[in-house]
Amino acid sequence: MGSSILLVDDSSDIRQLVGTALEFAGYDVSTAEDGQKALDFFARTPKDRYPVVVVLDIMMPNVNGYGVLEGLSRIGYNGKVAIFSAVEKEDRAKLAGYPLVSAVIKKPSDIKTILDTIGGLIGESGDQDVPKEGTL
Repeated sequence: MGSSILLVDDSSDIRQLVGTALEFAGYDVSTAEDGQKALDFFARTPKDRYPVVVVLDIMMPNVNGYGVLEGLSRIGYNGKVAIFSAVEKEDRAKLAGYPLVSAVIKKPSDIKTILDTIGGLIGESGDQDVPKEGTL
């Protein structure tokens, strides 16, 4: 079993496509469809089983990505967060205020970029098998 990842995105297509690519690359992937579901995931998961990386969209219903970042800070999450969103310049400036954010992957992005970025955060080589080229 590979490193664990929580993929948080309100798009079922993104969750399915990126989740499948991450699983294909050997990661143990859990998903959440919005920020509240992500926070619920952490509430029911023992700290020693928290994911190593959270891949997080910003614009979501219920609780947005900023709310998730604040919740993760409150519970003492010490993993890494990769923002996967259509971020603008203003978003990047705001994200700089969140120490948990270790990477920003701008949508749309290809699978190889996503896998390379996450592999870099975990400390693995960027040579994972890529299921197929495409832009998400």
